[in-house]
Amino acid sequence: MVFDRTNRPPVTYGDYGVNIPQNYPHLGVDVSHYQEKVNWSYVSHMTIEEDSIEFVFIKATEGTEFRDERLEDNAKGADLEKMKYGFYHYYRTEMSAVQQADFFIEEISEYDYNLVPVLDLEVSGDLRNDELVDSATVFMNRVELKSGYRPLLYTYESFYKDYFEKSSLATENFWIANYNGKCDLMAKENFLVWQFSDKGTVNGIKSNVDLNIAKESFYDRCEIKKGVNE
Repeated sequence: MVFDRTNRPPVTYGDYGVNIPQNYPHLGVDVSHYQEKVNWSYVSHMTIEEDSIEFVFIKATEGTEFRDERLEDNAKGADLEKMKYGFYHYYRTEMSAVQQADFFIEEISEYDYNLVPVLDLEVSGDLRNDELVDSATVFMNRVELKSGYRPLLYTYESFYKDYFEKSSLATENFWIANYNGKCDLMAKENFLVWQFSDKGTVNGIKSNVDLNIAKESFYDRCEIKKGVNE
């Protein structure tokens, strides 16, 4: 007998797989093609001990040509469920900052996203510290010029300390990755989101997924108010 497995129910879990840090009011995920097809209805309706997924950052682009294959499905799914969502661009240091910014904005322009764009910067490549900061600044300025919104800057805590802490980018709004169970940088006013685990389990997502918590001020600083800057 051959079983039809094409319409199997989406996966569900009993919890988020990890402890959720306390004292932060907003819980979210970030996704890319690595999570394969996501059932956004299951994601948006999952509630464990009053914690639910409020926001999502979706990978859109990388470099100057790579468009994430799940971009459209993820964006439309999150939008249909009326979730807060935005997009991130994975930065390639060997490529033009201006071209990357233009490519990113072009690929997300058709969507009605409501969180500011994100620059995902995790490697320095062959750039010196000052060159990396200059390159990232050009990208962020270009995205702001083209979209009207200043990007959130995502990176790991160690990378921030090595490259950004004493630079002109130190005052930007940050989304920081740290999986050690404690993130002292979140005490800083401009650190708004903490990616605290890459091993989360969320209904409707087959594989592990990054989990993020955000401060009370997150929406004030990162939510796009319709009619503003448009």
